[in-house]
Amino acid sequence: VMAYEVEYGGASPEYGAGGQEGPGYSPWGPENTSLPPSSDEWPIPSGENQVPPDSPAVLFTVEPTSPVLFMKIESADYYTGTDWLKTTEGFLVQEEGENAPFTLTVEFRAMGGEFSLPVPSSTSKVFNLLTVPVTALQLFRDEFAGTFRLSIQAPATVRYTTTYHPSPSVRELEEVTWQRLQEEVPTEVKEKCLQLPLSLPDEVRQVAESLRDRSLGPYRQALKVVEYLKTGFTYGPLKRRIERDAALTYIQSKQGHCFHANTTLAVLLRCLGIPARMVFGYQPKEELEGKLLYKPPGHAQVEVYFPPYGWVYFDATPPGEGPTHLPLDDPAHTYQTQENEQPEQPRPLLEFNCQESAKRGENVTFFLRLTYLGSPLVGKRVQILDTSTWGVLASATTGTGFVSASCSFPRTERVGLRYLTATFREGSLSAENTRSLLLQAETTLHLTLLTNTVRRGEKLEVSGRLIDDFGQGVPGQTITLLLDNHPSTSTTTDNLGEYSSSVPTQNLEPGRHTIQASFDPPIQGYIASKSANHTFEVIAGESREVPWALMAFGASAVVLPLLILFGKKKRAEGAPPPSAGLRKMLEDFSSAKKYRDGIIAAYHQFLGMLVGSGRYEVRVNQTAREVAKELAQKFEGFPLKEFQSFVEVYEKAMFSERQLTKEEFDRAVEGLCSTLDKMRWG
Repeated sequence: VMAYEVEYGGASPEYGAGGQEGPGYSPWGPENTSLPPSSDEWPIPSGENQVPPDSPAVLFTVEPTSPVLFMKIESADYYTGTDWLKTTEGFLVQEEGENAPFTLTVEFRAMGGEFSLPVPSSTSKVFNLLTVPVTALQLFRDEFAGTFRLSIQAPATVRYTTTYHPSPSVRELEEVTWQRLQEEVPTEVKEKCLQLPLSLPDEVRQVAESLRDRSLGPYRQALKVVEYLKTGFTYGPLKRRIERDAALTYIQSKQGHCFHANTTLAVLLRCLGIPARMVFGYQPKEELEGKLLYKPPGHAQVEVYFPPYGWVYFDATPPGEGPTHLPLDDPAHTYQTQENEQPEQPRPLLEFNCQESAKRGENVTFFLRLTYLGSPLVGKRVQILDTSTWGVLASATTGTGFVSASCSFPRTERVGLRYLTATFREGSLSAENTRSLLLQAETTLHLTLLTNTVRRGEKLEVSGRLIDDFGQGVPGQTITLLLDNHPSTSTTTDNLGEYSSSVPTQNLEPGRHTIQASFDPPIQGYIASKSANHTFEVIAGESREVPWALMAFGASAVVLPLLILFGKKKRAEGAPPPSAGLRKMLEDFSSAKKYRDGIIAAYHQFLGMLVGSGRYEVRVNQTAREVAKELAQKFEGFPLKEFQSFVEVYEKAMFSERQLTKEEFDRAVEGLCSTLDKMRWG
């Protein structure tokens, strides 16, 4: 990802001369995006070529004076959670657009170097490019961003003609349906302008869902989000620092500048499945001698993609004492249906029903019926789309009554509330209907005790893992540990779904007690689960000589080998080898094809054996390779080669997203079991 260059805010010597800055410089005032977004107020950085936000200096002029348009400098498509980045770059192009019916002339003074050219829209062209005095120049265009950059060798006055197109009408934008948004938006636009960071807080998604109106098309839905951001919000500095997410901070602060408001607009639209990106540029401040004067500070807006018309400007900047500018002509975000517009023709009625919830991997059945003016529309194709991805889930051909269609969600799908839209379009007729579906996944919770005996007052060390129905770890979930069926402590799973905790025992009486791990998700999607109930003993004196690891998986299968291994009795001739119990446990994982979980469980089992031997102490955050190295030093004749063959597979299980193969699993099992059988524990 190429970082978005905010050359407008830097003290670059290539822009401006004698107080007359070129448009490549753009002091954003409080919205200067080159500064840390955590600043409560974003001051303008100083520099000899800088222009203060309230400077009367003219950056560039545009003629004629009508229409009055926002002039775009740059766009950014990648949202990090606190800032915007640009992921595309320009290429050398030739001038074009001579025969366009709508044109503007732009003029400014610039120093030598490379800088951005102001244009009215993402579809604008540039031609009649002149410099005074004449100097060598190169024109670059970023097709995706819809922006231009010019490179000149010496200071000059730059003058060029740029094209623009009148914005689409309200009727045209209202005719854009969700199906057209899914089918006609270019793939690159979908990939880049529906992107959201994995760290996006659930609170932001919940605000977006609260604004979703099933009866509205994409255009009116976008206007509803703009209305929300203009109501109850005021213009001014943020009231708090940006810590988790810029959009969330603005929603909570209820105050900000154009950058904060329109960042939030773009994020909410993306949550609703509407492609959007940030744009930066200028609005005219005044008119003088037949020209529009564009001055600092700059302004941020949002471009929203509506096929087949392309990018349309929206602005959610709240009312307040912000920078003054001339009113723009016909901005998309102020469109209202005109009284003289003809009423819409009646639309078909699409009835759509489905179950309220389903588990991943299960079949989901949909029921559909399409009628027009009370009569059934027969033989029409209806598609069912997932609005989070705009992928087609199922399709059906309508009949005289209800027809059914079905699909299933893969076990890799994200759980939670999904919005499914049934859509029909044929000629001038179109209809849509949306239903919600709670996609759920079962979970399995494992719990491991490193010892079954602790002295009163010591902490009981436990660990485990939460996995879903696909065998993948579930990160970021709260696990509650229950002592004798009462909540004791809680912990959170890491990126691999693993957790660990130290459970206090000072309030427990000597004797046998139970411990259990419980997962009760606060957000719907994952299904609650509990681990097996394990027993441990609290004693008043010294710990017993023979502790062993009680594990949630196959603990009973390893008790006998551990007693043989760690007890002071010599193993009788013909008795099973120390690895027998471990092999038995791992056979269960192999049968279930849960190779990754089996390898991780085996490693924890091995660590429990080491702790129980009394000759080795496992440290926090110690890697498997460090364990191998130290064991080779502590245990005479330690089979390092065999153990390393296990460690190689264990590291893949821990740190690779790829599933383990049966061959890798078997190789690791042989390596660890051979290690156990060859170790000298005496």
